[in-house]
Amino acid sequence: MKKLGGIFLFAIALIITSCSLNSSEGDQENLNGFSNPHPANHATGQPLSLTLSWNDPGYNKYDVYLSKYTPPGIIVARGITEKNYTVRGLSYGSSYFWKVIGYDNNGKSHQSPIWQFSTRSYGNGSGNGTYFIDYGSDTELPNYVRTLFEVIDDEGFPVDNLAIDDLEIFDDGEIISESESFLLLEQYLQNNYVMKIALVLDNSTSLRNDLDDIKSSAIDFINGVVDNYHKVAVFKFSETTQLVQDFSSDVSQLQAAINSITVGQPSTDLYGAVIAGTSSYEENVDRMNIETGATVIFTDGTDTQGSHTLEQALEAVNGKRVYTVGLGEDISPDILSRIGQSGFFHINETSELIQIFEQIKTDIEKYTKSFYWLTYASPKRGGFMHTLEIRKKDNPLNSTVTVNYSSSGFFSAPAGLYFNPTATNPEGITEISIPKNSSKTVTAYSFYYPHPSYSWEITQGEDLIDIEYSSTGNNEITINAGDIKGDAVISVEDTQNNLQKDLNVHITD
Repeated sequence: MKKLGGIFLFAIALIITSCSLNSSEGDQENLNGFSNPHPANHATGQPLSLTLSWNDPGYNKYDVYLSKYTPPGIIVARGITEKNYTVRGLSYGSSYFWKVIGYDNNGKSHQSPIWQFSTRSYGNGSGNGTYFIDYGSDTELPNYVRTLFEVIDDEGFPVDNLAIDDLEIFDDGEIISESESFLLLEQYLQNNYVMKIALVLDNSTSLRNDLDDIKSSAIDFINGVVDNYHKVAVFKFSETTQLVQDFSSDVSQLQAAINSITVGQPSTDLYGAVIAGTSSYEENVDRMNIETGATVIFTDGTDTQGSHTLEQALEAVNGKRVYTVGLGEDISPDILSRIGQSGFFHINETSELIQIFEQIKTDIEKYTKSFYWLTYASPKRGGFMHTLEIRKKDNPLNSTVTVNYSSSGFFSAPAGLYFNPTATNPEGITEISIPKNSSKTVTAYSFYYPHPSYSWEITQGEDLIDIEYSSTGNNEITINAGDIKGDAVISVEDTQNNLQKDLNVHITD
């Protein structure tokens, strides 16, 4: 696999650009109250995935711009409310410029200074260093602190085998004992994760004799990658780029779509295919859901159609995982390397496709498993602010996840399944009264058990009540009482942890 290498011919131009920026830097340093950028201005050796962050007076929303030229003109985030944004898929040995536009209560825009950083050169990483990419934290009953992060090594590859024993965790500067604390590290794959993969296949006339082999390899790829977490869409391109099958996890449907591809026209819309594939999905990473994507492009040539430019294709790629596979001698390795920022593969025979697609599948699976939830049951009480720090043991890099949390409302409870627990009633309720023709909400909690999943059932009094699941998760329901007085029973089961509990429901006048 060939990674996109750094090109250092920009050095003289960068020096000239830096001089012109430095001449006004004193005026721009705290422009409109923006300060403390991360990475620091002119930082070097940065990883290929990192979190941009900044301080400001407290604007409501932000647009983030990032590009390899100044002033940066590519919007990578629009209308975000947090003072940070994570970018991925940066190029080795490259200089980047970025800025933030903040919007105040009146919708007026305020621009930050233009900041610059450069990524590390290809081959400079040892694979032993670890970077954490922090996606934020929250707290839950009874005393959980939960934080989501992604882990990559210093060569930019995903780390999919992190264990709790690999970490050092500190609460207010004191190391946490694994044996005396509830600590749970889960791969996010066990939670709400979806990855969309755009498979983009060249079917121009030059591939007439190879198309059957290409389709067979593509079907093998789909058979191996599609599951509950991965969906695939199929595109074909020659004179134009066409969507053959939208994102689906139905293997039979995807196989039929690939088998329907026939030889196209004597023209190659490569750049249009790149734009179509990368634009077919949006990416979003937060504590509730992870939606990511990847584009896999196969071609045997260069763009001959001419409707789009390389610059437009690279702008579409910006920050996304893209793999390119080039067949034969008519391709441009330089162009496919620049497009395939997650990997470029040059093959001479279509028989090599099976192995290449297997490598891509393995890389995608490792990326999928590089997101982690850490859950910590804090002993802190009293509503004060505390700081949790997470580090990798023996990490040569200074990379840490820092969580500032409040212990407000924290309480202790025995391990188990409870309805509507509170600090004053830690073990919750076992019965509930609801007036006729009204509703009440009930929430289930499995304290100190991993990633619970709940199933609810009315086991008595089906003619008296019905239940509705909350849109936020299957741990919460609304009980709707009818116009008949009586008693009902609702049973809930935590199917992941083999826990069960009944709730007695009394319908009153």
